[in-house]
Amino acid sequence: MLLRLFLLFLFCLHAVSVEARCRSVDYRDHLTPAQKQQFEAAVARIPYGEGNHWIATKGARTLHILGTMHSGDRRMSPIVQRLKPIIESADALLLEVSSYKSEQAFEDRQMFRKYMLLPKGQSLRRLMSAAMWGELAVKLQVLGMSPAELDRLQPWFASELLDRVSCVVNMPLYRGKGLDDRIETVARRARVPIGSLETVGQSFGALMAMPKRDHVRLIELELARQRTGQITFNKLDDAYFEEALGQIIVMSRWSLYTDYKASRAELDRLHNSLIGSMLNRRNRNWVPVILRTKGNTLVIAVGAAHLPGREGILNLLRQQGYTLQRAPF
Repeated sequence: MLLRLFLLFLFCLHAVSVEARCRSVDYRDHLTPAQKQQFEAAVARIPYGEGNHWIATKGARTLHILGTMHSGDRRMSPIVQRLKPIIESADALLLEVSSYKSEQAFEDRQMFRKYMLLPKGQSLRRLMSAAMWGELAVKLQVLGMSPAELDRLQPWFASELLDRVSCVVNMPLYRGKGLDDRIETVARRARVPIGSLETVGQSFGALMAMPKRDHVRLIELELARQRTGQITFNKLDDAYFEEALGQIIVMSRWSLYTDYKASRAELDRLHNSLIGSMLNRRNRNWVPVILRTKGNTLVIAVGAAHLPGREGILNLLRQQGYTLQRAPF
């Protein structure tokens, strides 16, 4: 039983990101003229809302900040070729978590028990209504998971598996390497030192910082959505390649109002809880790592959602005295 759960852990290790769910459509295509005006006004209020490549300079130091997408897309190949000279000439590359650290985690079953499983005596079943528990158990049967195994899982992990099961049914699971993986390959071949902004444990710890009841509520809302067969409105890939990160931030929130049947106040609270743990807290923790990394020219490649906003990486670096300029991507 533990071995099969551990394999699921490996399956989801790189899924700690805020990206589009599968079977989704572009929210922007369904706005009324009035909504479009409100949407554009909301986007305009987000600092550094455009651009996947920014250069931050301070004295002799230059940081190339790259917003990545963790899942693969054929449109990434020419981007990597354009960025290749910058990566190859860098003193170091910083990723959220390097593949080396990820591979170490693959062999760490103690980490699996700590972050994927509930503490002894706790039960996922008891955190959910009987009806929702039954639906979740049926959904995850496709993974060969028994109700007893499911009962041991942390709510965040069960939520991730539910999303992945939906994706397996409706689209190919593997779409090629993400941009961060491709950037790492270029750096490794050029013998550029590669570092991590956090450990794998810290990545999972960010998810666990969100209260269990919030993860359970997201599971319940997603089960209700899947029951209706409704396609989600959270398609973000095109906006990413348009370098419209501010639009992604606004879409991520607004699309919840269409996808899920709950009050706007509750959805805002859940969204803020997720963003606070998965983006803002990690951004604040990453900046000191960036500042103490040796080298005059660094490449920092992180999920694109980490760049914009008042608590985004770019604004936090500006507060540290860096001058920022958008660069070609």
